[in-house]
Amino acid sequence: MLLLASATLGVCWFTYVKSQARVIASKAVFQLNQPDSNVDEVISATNSEFVSNLSLPKVQVSGHKSEDLSEVRISLAPKLFATIPGITFPKLEVTAHEVRDPAG
Repeated sequence: MLLLASATLGVCWFTYVKSQARVIASKAVFQLNQPDSNVDEVISATNSEFVSNLSLPKVQVSGHKSEDLSEVRISLAPKLFATIPGITFPKLEVTAHEVRDPAG
């Protein structure tokens, strides 16, 4: 019974983290799409947001900014969620895209 409760709690936590990662990625790609932003500041802000909101310091964030598209990718290794013996969660990856305005 305890294993079932732990597994349920783990799945709920994984789902919550994934939904928060989507929100954070959307904010980050919006920030990256601004004309005066750069990739390094967005990555730093995204890492800080993960630490402050979810207490997850080992987040891999990458960003790309081109003439047509801004992209932010966030990933977490599976070992961060392997707190329950015998249960391993997959790698969590979230990608957000935003088309850049040609006029701005």
